[in-house]
Amino acid sequence: MRDPEERLAEIEQRRAEGDLRVGAAVTEVGRWLGRGAALLVNLFNPRVIVLGGYFARLADQIIPVAQAELDRLGMTSAAERCGFAASTLGFGAAARGAVNVVIERVLSDPTTIAFRPS
Repeated sequence: MRDPEERLAEIEQRRAEGDLRVGAAVTEVGRWLGRGAALLVNLFNPRVIVLGGYFARLADQIIPVAQAELDRLGMTSAAERCGFAASTLGFGAAARGAVNVVIERVLSDPTTIAFRPS
């Protein structure tokens, strides 16, 4: 399995070289993100949707397309208040967040850790 950073570098290189298929694929990702965002906005009314991982690195191409789709499909007042932002935390952000949740839980109640005497 290839490293995500390597795959993303290849995508960026092929796009920079003018590969039309890559450009079309990135645009399609933006469309689908915008459609999904419209559902979230219509249900939960968030103010911002943060893109991470691949999406964050390609945000300059994805966000305009996703925002246009959100504006088209979202309820007007909710869609107008919501925007997209790119995370700056990198590919490990989700893992770090999950670890933080576990650490906080253990620190707040150390009895959550099962102790097995040896």
